[in-house]
Amino acid sequence: MAKEKKKENEEPLESKEEVKENEKKKETKKKSGCQYYKCLISIVVVIALVFLFINYAGDNVDCSQIEQENERDDCYVGVAGSKGKIKLCDNIVSIPFKEECLRVVAVKKKNIEICDDIKDDKSKAHCYESVAEVKKDTEICGKITDESWGLVCYHKLALILKDYTVCTKLYDLDKRQVCFQDVAESTQDPTICLAISGKDNINTCLWKIAKGTQNEEICESWMIRGTVDRVNKDLCYKNIAFSKGDVNICQEIVSNDLKEECTNEVS
Repeated sequence: MAKEKKKENEEPLESKEEVKENEKKKETKKKSGCQYYKCLISIVVVIALVFLFINYAGDNVDCSQIEQENERDDCYVGVAGSKGKIKLCDNIVSIPFKEECLRVVAVKKKNIEICDDIKDDKSKAHCYESVAEVKKDTEICGKITDESWGLVCYHKLALILKDYTVCTKLYDLDKRQVCFQDVAESTQDPTICLAISGKDNINTCLWKIAKGTQNEEICESWMIRGTVDRVNKDLCYKNIAFSKGDVNICQEIVSNDLKEECTNEVS
């Protein structure tokens, strides 16, 4: 009886065919795992090599070994820009790539004179603008003959220097207004909004900064010319009161209806 009980508890024996099949499955699974990790490692290595190549960080990068012309020229641009070696630009075949090479070297060396070797007027203007950015020099913007790049130069320098007075050098009124607003928002300075033309534009600027800084005191500077402006000023207070959860701000609202509405919503 004991022997029979032992047999009942034993697991059924596998046939030879089943044993071989299970061993085959285990071996396949093992190989699949190895292949997965090998594949993963290969991908990581390739990505690392591509990253290093794109950034041209290595001292031993030999662009001359690249067969494809555009890729080879792009390689020279990257190496010349990272090392500041203008002579490498002489190896470039394509004119656009060669001019881009001169631009990145000019930026690296912060030398505007290198830009003068560029023949294309727009490319040269782009070079001037790029050097102006790294040198933070608005005088360079004044030397740009291309109209569009000249505007871009002053706008970017105004933001970089956080100086809205640079915007006044923009002769295009619309672009000047945009410049004022961008500097006001980037510096979070509501007083710059007052340099903008038009009450609606000023109020829009004030609201963006008031909302961004959650400062209800900015609502006080609202330009009032009529009923709509008074309502919008009250809404400025109401919205910030709601955002901050501060019912005391509701007391700044002139309209009794909006004040009551604000108090009920915030309380």
